[in-house]
Amino acid sequence: QLAANITLVLTTVAVLVAWRDEADAKLLEQALTDGLTGLANRRGWDARAPAMFDQARRHGTPLALIMLDLDLFKHINDTRGHEVGDQVLRLVSSVLLDHRRSSDLVARVGGEEFALLLPHTDQAAAIVIEQRLRAALRSSCDRQPELRVDYSAGMAVLQAHDDSLTAFTVRADSGLYMAKSQGRGQLQVVG
Repeated sequence: QLAANITLVLTTVAVLVAWRDEADAKLLEQALTDGLTGLANRRGWDARAPAMFDQARRHGTPLALIMLDLDLFKHINDTRGHEVGDQVLRLVSSVLLDHRRSSDLVARVGGEEFALLLPHTDQAAAIVIEQRLRAALRSSCDRQPELRVDYSAGMAVLQAHDDSLTAFTVRADSGLYMAKSQGRGQLQVVG
């Protein structure tokens, strides 16, 4: 009888520990994921991007960063409502998720700003990836014209003088701002 009770208690404790571990993992995933889009959020980006940056620097492998911002998104929210704005964000996120490689990190890092960290990707390959993304988004918008949107993007490719993810991101961001100031709807690569 005592052995049976001890077995029951130990089994119950094991089940409770397993449930707690599963709940902790789900909470962590929720904390690192944007609830609207399913992409990594800023916390998720901050949790993974530095290690990816450090690994590329350490091993001397190519790394590209594309920062993109939806063009005239505030106008969409102001004229068509936040629900349509949310649908646009989900559409863009779906395109990004569908066209990423398993090694890529894709995150919603701001309201309508996204970041793509592309390991083992040089400038030429990153340009092809960005062109594919833009074409896929246009195709999706053709099927859902009420959600039509475009984006401006800036790209930086890891260079020997890049000593921090922050500096690397600033370079990609400067390309994004150039794309916006030069008419939107384009990619600007910053050396």
